[in-house]
Amino acid sequence: MRPSLFYISLVLIACCASQIFAQAPVETTTEEGTPENQAPAMSADEVRRLIAKLDSERFLIREDATEKLSHAGPEAIDELTAAVSSGSLEKSIRCIHILKRFTLGDDINAEIAATERLELIAAAGNDGVSQYAQDTLNRVATLQEERSRRVLRSLGLKFSEYMPAPGFVDPSRGPSVTIDDSYKGGPKELYYLRQLRFIEDVQMSGEKITAEYLKQVATMQNVRLLTIKETPNIDDEALGELNPLLPRLENVRFYYLPIDDEVIPMFGKMGRLIKAELYGTELSEKGKAELFAQFGGDPRRMDIRNGAFLGVQGQTIAESPCTVEDVPREGSAFAAGVRKADVIEQVDGKDVPHFTALTEFLRDKKVGDKIKMKILRDGEPIELTVTLGKWPMRQDYVGR
Repeated sequence: MRPSLFYISLVLIACCASQIFAQAPVETTTEEGTPENQAPAMSADEVRRLIAKLDSERFLIREDATEKLSHAGPEAIDELTAAVSSGSLEKSIRCIHILKRFTLGDDINAEIAATERLELIAAAGNDGVSQYAQDTLNRVATLQEERSRRVLRSLGLKFSEYMPAPGFVDPSRGPSVTIDDSYKGGPKELYYLRQLRFIEDVQMSGEKITAEYLKQVATMQNVRLLTIKETPNIDDEALGELNPLLPRLENVRFYYLPIDDEVIPMFGKMGRLIKAELYGTELSEKGKAELFAQFGGDPRRMDIRNGAFLGVQGQTIAESPCTVEDVPREGSAFAAGVRKADVIEQVDGKDVPHFTALTEFLRDKKVGDKIKMKILRDGEPIELTVTLGKWPMRQDYVGR
């Protein structure tokens, strides 16, 4: 059986690549972390002249041209990309190898351009060159991910990972990244988010968040959980930047956003949505009813509230009394004196037979509203007044 041309091409590529790059030059850096003897920008003519030498009959000339092009600036990227489809197989391999250098450099613009060009080459056909470009992208992905995490953490992004108990997985949780006012970069640096393939949960808050931030988040491959809280620059139109991400979202939390009924069609694009929490938005009563009906009238899937946060946790079993199982310290209930194991009997004079009834009572309350609670603690009745606050961001799972 004769081997296919594609198989022969792959063998040739493997042989060429191993010979060309068996002794790849090592870059040295100064204490400041910049390459030593950094060459000035090359002219287009110089770049083309060196690329032509990649087809030289003499190995040392090809090596010298490869070395010099490896230290060229971003001005060489387009010329290298064009050269991949012309000349010998070895020339194509060398051009791809040089492009790979740009994907791991310190110049974010060059990295973006080189990565995009390699993706185009990989998608151009089924030949060995396209496959080599794809293999190159796969090899640098791990290095890019680690570098991107370091860069973004240095700019103030916070990472956490979800570590479930053995045998128990909560689908509403996952490895996360938080972008808030402590972030010192801008939307441009968030390009690195797309290389963090382990992230499933993105949380955003603060005045810095704009549509450009959402555009970068939408490029992340494995995000399925999204929280956006108190971002005055994010309205219905800005949320449109999330369109590429919508079909993958399973859990959405929009807290205190200036969004109204214009946002409703967006939820029709979330085919995998399990639950949405819309707290403190500007939806009309008609809009709320429409969204609620769109999700079968099930508050477990479409949870719409005016935004007040009490801060108690308990069982939602109808037959059980409204017993407090936990009181987060950031909640209004803790500040007012509610404690674990308290039984909430009444709110504003109305009986609270179970935890679900408490949730429904609070649904229409707004931030700053005051409620009077009658609780039972160790058999003794206690009355408390609570000023309702805002829902917090999800707590970090484990500091990373």
